[in-house]
Amino acid sequence: MRRVGSLLLECLNGIELPGNVKEISVWVLGRGNDYNLEAMVEDWRGEVHSLKMGSVNFVGWRPLRVKIPRNIPQSADSFPQTRTLIFRKFKLVKSRVSNFDGRRFEDVVYIFFDELRVLVSGLHYFTNEGSGIHFDKVDCERKNRLFKRMRENSRVPDRWPAVQNCQ
Repeated sequence: MRRVGSLLLECLNGIELPGNVKEISVWVLGRGNDYNLEAMVEDWRGEVHSLKMGSVNFVGWRPLRVKIPRNIPQSADSFPQTRTLIFRKFKLVKSRVSNFDGRRFEDVVYIFFDELRVLVSGLHYFTNEGSGIHFDKVDCERKNRLFKRMRENSRVPDRWPAVQNCQ
Protein backbone atom coordinates (compact mmCIF):
# COMPACT_ATOMS: atom_id res chain seq x y z
CA MET A 1 0.00 0.00 0.00
CA ARG A 2 1.22 3.48 -0.83
CA ARG A 3 -0.30 6.80 0.20
CA VAL A 4 -0.49 9.44 -2.53
CA GLY A 5 -2.00 12.61 -1.12
CA SER A 6 -5.20 11.52 0.60
CA LEU A 7 -5.52 8.33 -1.50
CA LEU A 8 -4.36 4.90 -0.36
CA LEU A 9 -3.24 2.90 -3.42
CA GLU A 10 -2.44 -0.79 -3.63
CA CYS A 11 0.48 -1.30 -6.00
CA LEU A 12 1.12 -4.64 -7.68
CA ASN A 13 4.62 -5.15 -9.05
CA GLY A 14 4.87 -8.64 -10.48
CA ILE A 15 2.68 -11.39 -11.90
CA GLU A 16 -0.34 -12.45 -9.87
CA LEU A 17 -0.43 -16.26 -9.75
CA PRO A 18 -3.95 -17.73 -9.78
CA GLY A 19 -5.35 -20.31 -7.34
CA ASN A 20 -3.49 -22.42 -4.81
CA VAL A 21 0.02 -22.66 -6.31
CA LYS A 22 1.83 -25.99 -5.95
CA GLU A 23 4.85 -25.48 -8.22
CA ILE A 24 6.59 -22.87 -10.37
CA SER A 25 8.72 -23.83 -13.38
CA VAL A 26 10.59 -21.97 -16.08
CA TRP A 27 12.82 -22.90 -19.02
CA VAL A 28 16.32 -21.46 -18.60
CA LEU A 29 19.10 -21.07 -21.16
CA GLY A 30 22.22 -21.91 -19.16
CA ARG A 31 25.66 -20.92 -20.31
CA GLY A 32 27.83 -22.70 -17.76
CA ASN A 33 27.79 -19.88 -15.18
CA ASP A 34 28.30 -20.99 -11.59
CA TYR A 35 25.11 -19.42 -10.23
CA ASN A 36 21.92 -20.64 -8.57
CA LEU A 37 18.47 -19.41 -9.57
CA GLU A 38 15.92 -18.31 -6.99
CA ALA A 39 12.29 -17.27 -7.51
CA MET A 40 11.03 -14.44 -5.33
CA VAL A 41 7.31 -14.64 -4.48
CA GLU A 42 5.19 -12.44 -2.25
CA ASP A 43 2.33 -13.89 -0.20
CA TRP A 44 -0.97 -12.11 0.47
CA ARG A 45 0.41 -10.67 3.72
CA GLY A 46 3.22 -8.87 1.87
CA GLU A 47 6.07 -11.17 2.96
CA VAL A 48 8.60 -12.00 0.23
CA HIS A 49 9.89 -15.59 0.07
CA SER A 50 13.01 -16.76 -1.76
CA LEU A 51 12.59 -20.21 -3.34
CA LYS A 52 15.68 -22.05 -4.60
CA MET A 53 15.13 -23.44 -8.11
CA GLY A 54 18.58 -24.92 -8.78
CA SER A 55 21.88 -24.34 -10.50
CA VAL A 56 22.20 -22.69 -13.92
CA ASN A 57 25.67 -24.23 -14.39
CA PHE A 58 24.77 -26.06 -17.61
CA VAL A 59 24.80 -25.33 -21.34
CA GLY A 60 21.53 -25.22 -23.29
CA TRP A 61 17.86 -25.08 -22.37
CA ARG A 62 16.57 -26.89 -19.26
CA PRO A 63 13.46 -26.56 -17.13
CA LEU A 64 13.98 -25.54 -13.50
CA ARG A 65 11.17 -25.93 -10.98
CA VAL A 66 10.41 -25.41 -7.33
CA LYS A 67 7.58 -26.70 -5.16
CA ILE A 68 5.83 -24.07 -3.03
CA PRO A 69 6.36 -24.91 0.67
CA ARG A 70 3.27 -25.35 2.82
CA ASN A 71 4.44 -22.62 5.21
CA ILE A 72 3.80 -19.92 2.55
CA PRO A 73 0.20 -18.79 3.22
CA GLN A 74 -2.20 -18.95 0.28
CA SER A 75 -5.53 -18.98 2.12
CA ALA A 76 -7.36 -17.10 4.87
CA ASP A 77 -10.34 -17.66 7.15
CA SER A 78 -12.23 -14.74 5.61
CA PHE A 79 -13.73 -14.31 2.14
CA PRO A 80 -12.17 -14.82 -0.39
CA GLN A 81 -10.45 -17.83 1.14
CA THR A 82 -7.88 -18.26 -1.63
CA ARG A 83 -5.29 -15.50 -1.60
CA THR A 84 -2.93 -15.27 -4.53
CA LEU A 85 0.84 -15.28 -4.60
CA ILE A 86 2.69 -12.66 -6.63
CA PHE A 87 5.75 -13.65 -8.61
CA ARG A 88 8.19 -10.76 -8.09
CA LYS A 89 11.42 -11.68 -9.86
CA PHE A 90 14.16 -14.17 -10.52
CA LYS A 91 17.40 -13.78 -8.62
CA LEU A 92 20.83 -15.19 -9.53
CA VAL A 93 23.10 -16.02 -6.59
CA LYS A 94 26.77 -16.86 -7.11
CA SER A 95 27.55 -20.41 -6.01
CA ARG A 96 31.00 -19.49 -4.77
CA VAL A 97 32.98 -16.27 -4.48
CA SER A 98 35.72 -15.80 -7.05
CA ASN A 99 38.87 -14.47 -5.37
CA PHE A 100 42.13 -13.45 -6.96
CA ASP A 101 44.75 -11.73 -4.83
CA GLY A 102 42.07 -11.10 -2.21
CA ARG A 103 39.95 -9.07 -4.62
CA ARG A 104 36.42 -9.96 -5.63
CA PHE A 105 35.46 -10.04 -9.30
CA GLU A 106 31.90 -9.72 -10.56
CA ASP A 107 30.86 -11.72 -13.61
CA VAL A 108 28.77 -10.40 -16.47
CA VAL A 109 26.03 -13.01 -16.89
CA TYR A 110 23.49 -13.20 -19.71
CA ILE A 111 20.58 -15.50 -19.01
CA PHE A 112 17.33 -16.12 -20.87
CA PHE A 113 13.99 -17.42 -19.61
CA ASP A 114 11.02 -18.86 -21.45
CA GLU A 115 7.57 -20.11 -20.50
CA LEU A 116 6.96 -19.35 -16.84
CA ARG A 117 4.52 -22.07 -15.70
CA VAL A 118 2.52 -22.38 -12.52
CA LEU A 119 0.99 -25.65 -11.33
CA VAL A 120 -2.09 -24.96 -9.21
CA SER A 121 -4.19 -27.39 -7.17
CA GLY A 122 -6.27 -29.62 -9.40
CA LEU A 123 -3.27 -30.06 -11.74
CA HIS A 124 -4.04 -27.05 -13.94
CA TYR A 125 -1.25 -25.04 -15.54
CA PHE A 126 -1.19 -21.26 -15.87
CA THR A 127 1.39 -20.09 -18.41
CA ASN A 128 2.69 -16.57 -18.86
CA GLU A 129 4.56 -16.37 -22.13
CA GLY A 130 4.85 -12.59 -22.19
CA SER A 131 1.46 -11.89 -23.76
CA GLY A 132 1.45 -8.36 -22.30
CA ILE A 133 4.66 -7.40 -24.10
CA HIS A 134 4.19 -6.08 -27.64
CA PHE A 135 7.21 -6.07 -29.92
CA ASP A 136 5.54 -4.17 -32.74
CA LYS A 137 2.14 -3.15 -34.11
CA VAL A 138 1.61 -6.46 -35.96
CA ASP A 139 2.31 -8.44 -32.76
CA CYS A 140 -0.14 -6.27 -30.79
CA GLU A 141 -2.89 -6.67 -33.42
CA ARG A 142 -2.39 -10.46 -33.53
CA LYS A 143 -2.73 -10.69 -29.74
CA ASN A 144 -5.83 -8.46 -29.82
CA ARG A 145 -7.50 -10.84 -32.32
CA LEU A 146 -6.61 -13.81 -30.12
CA PHE A 147 -7.89 -12.20 -26.89
CA LYS A 148 -11.09 -11.07 -28.64
CA ARG A 149 -11.75 -14.65 -29.79
CA MET A 150 -11.02 -15.97 -26.28
CA ARG A 151 -13.38 -13.43 -24.67
CA GLU A 152 -16.15 -14.31 -27.15
CA ASN A 153 -15.89 -18.07 -26.45
CA SER A 154 -15.18 -18.04 -22.73
CA ARG A 155 -17.66 -18.75 -19.92
CA VAL A 156 -15.87 -16.01 -17.93
CA PRO A 157 -14.92 -13.41 -20.55
CA ASP A 158 -13.59 -10.89 -18.02
CA ARG A 159 -10.63 -13.20 -17.28
CA TRP A 160 -9.11 -12.34 -20.65
CA PRO A 161 -7.43 -8.99 -21.35
CA ALA A 162 -9.40 -6.31 -23.14
CA VAL A 163 -8.36 -5.19 -26.62
CA GLN A 164 -5.50 -2.69 -26.39
CA ASN A 165 -4.63 0.34 -28.49
CA CYS A 166 -1.78 -0.72 -30.80
CA GLN A 167 -0.78 2.81 -31.83
